[in-house]
Amino acid sequence: MRWLVITDELNVLSKPAVDLLQCAGQTVLLHEFQNLTTKKQIEDLIQKDKPDRIILIVTNNSQTKLKTSIHDYLIIPISLAQVTCQTYSNIPLLILTIDNSNDDLNILQNALDQLVNMFSHILK
Repeated sequence: MRWLVITDELNVLSKPAVDLLQCAGQTVLLHEFQNLTTKKQIEDLIQKDKPDRIILIVTNNSQTKLKTSIHDYLIIPISLAQVTCQTYSNIPLLILTIDNSNDDLNILQNALDQLVNMFSHILK
């Protein structure tokens, strides 16, 4: 099975996930999402890599700027959800986020939670 793991960086959460999948004999395609800014770029990435499953891992810290947080917590997850739902026969999408108890990020996290409930192929 081909897994596309999209993350902000290879870190304490994403590294073990990648290692576990590789130990299980899975093909892991790792991509950092800082350069993904449009649905078209996401669609092109999925079309190029042809994953069977996608994992999005978002780990922001409290020093992150609001623009970056909105990109990481809303734009990327919703764009991935739309692209996988509309174009690629509902590729299962798992979204993992780290809650660092920052009030601003909690607002974004709550918005993300509400929005992803509209897509049946997302696990959170």
